[in-house]
Amino acid sequence: MTSDMQTEQLEGTLQKIWNKTLTFLGWVSGLLFILFSLPFYGSEFFLALFFLIAGASFLPPVNRRLPRMRMGARVLLLLVLFVGGIMADSHFSNEAKKKEAVIAAQERQKDEEERQQKLAAFEPIKQETIEKLNALMDEEKYGEALSVSKEYADLGDIELETLHRTAEYKMKREALLSKLKDTKTDHSAAVKDAAKYQAVADADFIKAYEAAIKAQNYRNQRAAAAPYIERLQRELDSLNKNGIEVLKTADGFQIVLAVFAAYAINIEEAQKYDLVPEDKAVLERFKKKVASEQKRVFPIIRDAYGPLAREKGWVHDMSVRTFGPGYRTIEFVAGMFAANRNIQGFAEGMTETMALYRFKRIRFKWYEDADKYTYYDLDTPKDTDFVIWENGDYRIVR
Repeated sequence: MTSDMQTEQLEGTLQKIWNKTLTFLGWVSGLLFILFSLPFYGSEFFLALFFLIAGASFLPPVNRRLPRMRMGARVLLLLVLFVGGIMADSHFSNEAKKKEAVIAAQERQKDEEERQQKLAAFEPIKQETIEKLNALMDEEKYGEALSVSKEYADLGDIELETLHRTAEYKMKREALLSKLKDTKTDHSAAVKDAAKYQAVADADFIKAYEAAIKAQNYRNQRAAAAPYIERLQRELDSLNKNGIEVLKTADGFQIVLAVFAAYAINIEEAQKYDLVPEDKAVLERFKKKVASEQKRVFPIIRDAYGPLAREKGWVHDMSVRTFGPGYRTIEFVAGMFAANRNIQGFAEGMTETMALYRFKRIRFKWYEDADKYTYYDLDTPKDTDFVIWENGDYRIVR
């Protein structure tokens, strides 16, 4: 007995789940059909009506009120409604098209009658109108010529239509020519339009067109380089105002060397741009000022490098001095340099640093009054060269 009751309860539960599932599917199907009907209302009413009826029949509140029908009968009924809707729409659509065709034919006939009337009225004044148009064209009054010709331009008269199109072209040409000659403004659109007339353009038009293209390219070049040139100008203004201050310390020397390296990078960046003459002038002024500062500053830091190195070499009983034109020779004196291997090791360790300061020669003595000394000549750039250092070597920026 207990087993039968459990079975009945399980069947009841499954039936409820099934009923809820059918209800959910009915709502979803019905709403989808109704939504699908909306796009057809404007053009195919009966087909839209079919989808609306079909959707409504699936909705649970409507479905419960419908007579009990087998699923096959219901599908057959929907199929009949669907085919009937298509046929009805096709019929009414064909009728509408026929009506539209009749209306279009009537409008064409009306237009043709109006054209014939207009043509009959034009014939007596044709010669006078043509002469007037030619006179206006000779006087380059293309706007007035268009206002006269446009009234009769659709009559199919070849001579009048030719004059009308010529006036249109001439007027467009004059407007474009005026814009092209105004090289101070951005007229890229005018240049683009003018390209269409190159095949039939005269020498004056072509000359203005080429000048406009040149001016447009000039503006594009200046716009591309503008941030770079503005940066150069700011640096140049700062140099002209303050110059480069030299702090006679190891950190001060490194700052100066880093500043000159940054200036060289800025100068090399110019190669990315097609500079116009005005921008090239800014670059040349910047290069001239930087070269002048380098020529002034490098001897100062080389001269100051000797005493600074001497202070650090004191604990090793080493003296250091710089001398010669531009202080480009540096001399190290210490007992350790009596041995060639010490000279070689020290020189190899100092060569890169000496090159950064642009020394030309390193000399070594093992005591101050020695007549003989060992020296190394360095391949270093001139003080006025713009240099970028990479991996212990350098390249000169032109």
